[in-house]
Amino acid sequence: MAFTFFCNVSLPLLISLMFFLPLITINSSEPLISSYIVHTDSQSRPSRFSTQDDWYSYMINTFTDQKMESQSSSRIFYTYNVVFHGFAARLTDKEAKKFTKVPGVLAVLADKVTVKLDTTQSPEFLGLHLDYGLWPETNLGENVIIGIVDSGIWPESDSFKDTGIGPIPSRWKGACEQGTEFNSSHCNRKLIGARFFLKGIEHYMSDRLLEELGEYRSPRDGVGHGTHTASTAAGSEVANANVFGFANGTARGIATKARIAMYKACEVLCSESD
Repeated sequence: MAFTFFCNVSLPLLISLMFFLPLITINSSEPLISSYIVHTDSQSRPSRFSTQDDWYSYMINTFTDQKMESQSSSRIFYTYNVVFHGFAARLTDKEAKKFTKVPGVLAVLADKVTVKLDTTQSPEFLGLHLDYGLWPETNLGENVIIGIVDSGIWPESDSFKDTGIGPIPSRWKGACEQGTEFNSSHCNRKLIGARFFLKGIEHYMSDRLLEELGEYRSPRDGVGHGTHTASTAAGSEVANANVFGFANGTARGIATKARIAMYKACEVLCSESD
């Protein structure tokens, strides 16, 4: 059919089409923006910048395309300053390559949605016993603060009641972040902190899709995995627990007197930048 079409087209018109089609393709194609994690050496920050954030903003303003629409809003959606230094930003492939040559940048990694959720093993596997070893020596993890990075938490679960648990340790400096169907009153002496980090995964999934999947823009768990792992790690004792009336007994976490700080960084999937 293509051969028949070109046979019926005049030569001048055909030449015109050959000239304009590449222009149409070039003008209609915008660079693909993806998420990248930029790992920096904090000691390499130039002295003229008073903070890491100032340095990162300078990089974005200098090495990204100012004409792109996304420049009107901040490209950077996370900064990292605890385990490592750097930031996560929306960049084109070309911009990401530029950043690899910037002094002080150690690595530029494409964000991946490949992180999978795993579950902890049982107390028997860990060799824990109520009458000797770590459990009695630590009083079941009393005042230990366990930080969990997972899909969030369902605070109404009996596993997170604070009955019989003392005051929150004074060294705790965290927060209980509010969001969809979650407020500060959901935290207590057991669940002492909860935050959510979803900007990475939300780049790949629309708000409508997340809503259809039953997700929450808050520390609340829409998947169930985070609630499960949190109760496995530090759930309070729950008497008369059963599964649809079967296997009655007492449910408890490995460190029943430990405190929980939930950091929701996963929904149906997990983004490495989160």
